[in-house]
Amino acid sequence: MSSKLRKLSQFLFNSRKRTLYLSYLGFYDKLDDASFIRKKGKALLGYSLNLEKPRTFNEKMNWLKLHDRNPAYVPLVDKYEVKKIISKRLGSEYIIQNLGVWDSVDEIDFSKLPERFVLKCTHDSGSRVICTDKSKLDINKTKASLNEWLKKDYSKLNREWMYGEVKHRIIAEEYIENDGGYLNDFRFYCFNGEPKFFSIDFHVDGKNHMNFYDEDLKVLPFGSAEEIPVFDADVRIPGNVGDMFAIARKLSAGHPFIRVDMYNIGGKIYFSELTFFTHGGFFILYPDQSWDLKIGDYLAIADK
Repeated sequence: MSSKLRKLSQFLFNSRKRTLYLSYLGFYDKLDDASFIRKKGKALLGYSLNLEKPRTFNEKMNWLKLHDRNPAYVPLVDKYEVKKIISKRLGSEYIIQNLGVWDSVDEIDFSKLPERFVLKCTHDSGSRVICTDKSKLDINKTKASLNEWLKKDYSKLNREWMYGEVKHRIIAEEYIENDGGYLNDFRFYCFNGEPKFFSIDFHVDGKNHMNFYDEDLKVLPFGSAEEIPVFDADVRIPGNVGDMFAIARKLSAGHPFIRVDMYNIGGKIYFSELTFFTHGGFFILYPDQSWDLKIGDYLAIADK
């Protein structure tokens, strides 16, 4: 089957794929937040979210979207502003340094950037241009991509309201890498100031994997999606993972739920980002969605 036919088949017969695609296109933008959350939750998670008496992790995350609108959260998801906050709390040595910040692509002077760098938008998740050789960078294509991302209201995609209040800008960061080139992403899932488990996002043979581990570093029996299976081999966990737990504990204090992301390169820890609604608030636990309820027990929202 050709790529186009496969995509058409997924759109017609796979409600999860269809809903993801239509929400990305803005097809559901006019729905109120609760209606959107129920519609997307049913398609992605396979059950109707109870937003009045939430019990599962996904229900509670989406309840928080609707009811916990603290303006102090906004700078924490702003990729430019959050670095100032983390630098004060942890120290500048944990920060990937900025090379510049601009309101539009026309302000970027590519001649002043180093040979290797990363470009990101401040108001979303996933927009990224990784340049490892500036002589090979297609600047026109890069500008076109950045312009498209700048126009996107990321808050509409999953109704993560705080992204809608972040100023749309572009930042350039210094390029960092592991020996193998790919940066393993360490994500700590923190509940009321306590990291209960973490994941490692990594590549093997060109394929993306994500393993989840408990506090005792034992592999948990679920992945984040059918397309990203648990890797059935040992993954090297850094010896200073305890330091990462301590950082996650410090940065998550005072929040019902927050995910603290970090990199660990040769034992040096770098802050990556903070996320209030992991996977956009629609956390698919493959193959056993029963963990949704178990993880939900970690998240106390009574005081909200």
